[in-house]
Amino acid sequence: MFSLKSDLLFSSLLEAKDFAKRINARLHPVPHSDADPRELQRLRAELKAAREKARLMSVINRNRIY
Repeated sequence: MFSLKSDLLFSSLLEAKDFAKRINARLHPVPHSDADPRELQRLRAELKAAREKARLMSVINRNRIY
């Protein structure tokens, strides 16, 4: 009796998981970009440098290092 219940539970869980994957794929399509990969890499590098500078300025101001 227990195995029958668990078999039904697991099959319904798998169906629910598959359904959720299909719904999420429709809601969040993969974005396609026409941007040059080198340009994206340059932008990421600039963003990383700006974040690092902001983090360092925060540490300087928090610790009152002048």
